[in-house]
Amino acid sequence: MIVGLLTLLPSQMWTTEAAPSLPTVSPLAAMGNVQLGPSPMRAETVGSDPEEELIPTAIVIKNIPFAIKKEQLVQLMTDLGLPLPYAFNYHFDNGVFRGLAFANFTTAEETAAVIETLNHFDLQGRKLRVEYKKMLPLAERERIEREKRERRGQLEEQHRPVQMLPSQSNVPLSTSPSPSATRSKPG
Repeated sequence: MIVGLLTLLPSQMWTTEAAPSLPTVSPLAAMGNVQLGPSPMRAETVGSDPEEELIPTAIVIKNIPFAIKKEQLVQLMTDLGLPLPYAFNYHFDNGVFRGLAFANFTTAEETAAVIETLNHFDLQGRKLRVEYKKMLPLAERERIEREKRERRGQLEEQHRPVQMLPSQSNVPLSTSPSPSATRSKPG
């Protein structure tokens, strides 16, 4: 089914264009084994492969024109009446913006509304690709958590008070002689 969409061009003029037939994705699709509608590229099951779990409140925006600043994209979302993300970051590769951004929303409904409106949106001659962010593979998540625990352990060791063993209780902590030891004994 082809539905006409209004698309805002950089010149701020509205035009009508045909929307491509896309599968509908439930914002909660990652929570179950939900089959998507037909796709010309491939059929996929959301949530069946733990390596491909989607985050229902996080998106990736791809194909952003390099000249578009983060603030301009937020302004576009505002102009379109979309919910604004509570976290929004451009991805830089060695300090250079490569047309990729990540955004987090408070609800799955807000996320779905942004995807529905911005996916295939024409921005300065480039069609934005907006999709749910995928979870990191389990092995990668475990590796990151392990590294965090190791770092926390190192930090705890660095800040833990030195505990003395019972045999060390009579040993002075200082290696310099005490004032009483340097005094001469009365004779």
